[in-house]
This record gives sequence, C-alpha cells and structure tokens, in this order.
Amino acid sequence: MDQRRRCESPAPGAGDCLSKRRAAGVGASRPTLLLADAQPLVVEAFACLLEAEFEVVGRASDGVRLVEEALRLAPALVLTDVSLPRLGGLEAAGRLCRKLPSTRLVFLTAHEDPALAAEAFHVGASGYVLRSASPAELTRALQAVLRGERWLSPGLAEGNPDSLPDPRHIPGGLGRLSPRRREVVDLLVEGHSMKQAAAALGISARTIAYHKYQAMKALAVTSSAQLVRLTVESRLLARSGN
Repeated sequence: MDQRRRCESPAPGAGDCLSKRRAAGVGASRPTLLLADAQPLVVEAFACLLEAEFEVVGRASDGVRLVEEALRLAPALVLTDVSLPRLGGLEAAGRLCRKLPSTRLVFLTAHEDPALAAEAFHVGASGYVLRSASPAELTRALQAVLRGERWLSPGLAEGNPDSLPDPRHIPGGLGRLSPRRREVVDLLVEGHSMKQAAAALGISARTIAYHKYQAMKALAVTSSAQLVRLTVESRLLARSGN
C-alpha cells in the first residue's frame, strides 16, 4: 500500500505548477505549446513557467522526437533549442516549417551568433530568443509570434530580424557550413571541449572532430586558433552589418 501511494504521488514541483494554473483561471482555450530541449529538467522548468499562458501538450528531448511529436500534435507553437541530439534544431525546424505551416516555431538558445539566428529565420522560424532573456520577454515573444509577428532578442541586430546577415552570404565564409557544423563550431568557439560539445549535441566526440575538420577545410584554416579567430571576426562583421 505504501509503495502504491508513493507511485501515485505527483512529481516534484507538479503541485506548484497546478496551483499556478488554478490561480490564473486557465482553461482549454490556451494556445498549445510543444517544448524541446536536450535537458529534461529544462523542459519541465519552462513548462511550469509557461503553462499559465499556454497549454503544454508535449515534450521532446531530441530533434527526431521533436519532429514526431509536432507532426502528431500539430501545436500552435513549438519552443526549442538550436542544439538538439540526433537531429539538430535547425534541421528539425526546416522540416516542421515545411510540413506544418500553421505552427509557429521559436528558438530559445544560448547561441548569440547572428549567423545561426539568420539561419533560424531562413528555415522558417518566427522567433529567436536568447536564454539571457527575462521570463516576461519570452512570454511577449511567444505572444507576438502567435499574432503573426517575428521576434528577435534585442541583443542581436537590435532586435530587428531584417538586419541579420543573409545566411547565404555570411561574412568570413561561415555561410558555406551546414547548420550542424555551425553548431559544432559555435560550441567549440565558446570554450566547450569536444567531449562537452558531443554531450550537448548527443553525438560522439569522433563526430565532433569530423565536423570540426570539415569546417576547417571549408574555411581554409589550418588550426583551432585560426578557426576561433575567423568565427569571432565573422560574428563582429555580422553584428555591424558589414
């Protein structure tokens, strides 16, 4: 009997989320939302944060699952990270935006890279929000996207998606890299080790090394230091609009 009671107990924090929903008087008319992040705890945290305004209908921890759940649920909104295991967030977004044109997709990410933000909008995303944003900004972004607007965090291109560089002509040649390779380069430039980057993307360290080598080959650099310098310079040029 005691074991059954333990199994039937709500998950930690679930009561707090339910209490907030009841206090807010939320109902079935809330816009439906699908969340995706490689970290389950992050997904649950954002579910608790947002479910007073949105009906969280699904969760995914990798890009393949994100696509499957989105096609099954057809939510009004998808909120996802750029870096996802198995299938990158940008690639998943491209598939979803083609197959579910009425679903609005927003990236919530730590990648402060104008090239990635430009690519996000290019594949069909409606928003790109930095993780440094406040909860209020995130809610405003999702509401704006539902109204048919586009949202970019003010820390990039002064919040104007039209001021981002054309992803086909990213300064420094980064536009020649696939979305996955730009994710890998971005993580390495930000100081992650190959092992840490592999864990973040859900792929092997050997695959990270392969993507790094191919990126260096495409960019005609011969060392990690040159790769970092070129990437940083490209970001600065993209932010300045040159």
